Amino acid sequence: MDLQEEIRLLREENRELSIQVIDFFQTTLYFAGVKKSMLQKGVEEYLKVLDEIFDNDEEEVMGIDDIIKVVNHMKKTRRELFFRK
Repeated sequence: MDLQEEIRLLREENRELSIQVIDFFQTTLYFAGVKKSMLQKGVEEYLKVLDEIFDNDEEEVMGIDDIIKVVNHMKKTRRELFFRK
């Protein structure tokens, strides 16, 4: 296999993994209470909330507690995304 073919395969694998990550993330939001019809909007709002909470700090690696913090903040500030309880 030449270098160009290897690069092409790695790009394809990266694209497929990116799609899987988005699917897993939307599933996570769904089980956190986001309406199925609002999952794409939920992802967009999640990214905005990240900036609100962490001030665009892209250097820091997020852990489980950080993700929970963001979703809980969304439940308070983006109520229209979530099922009513």
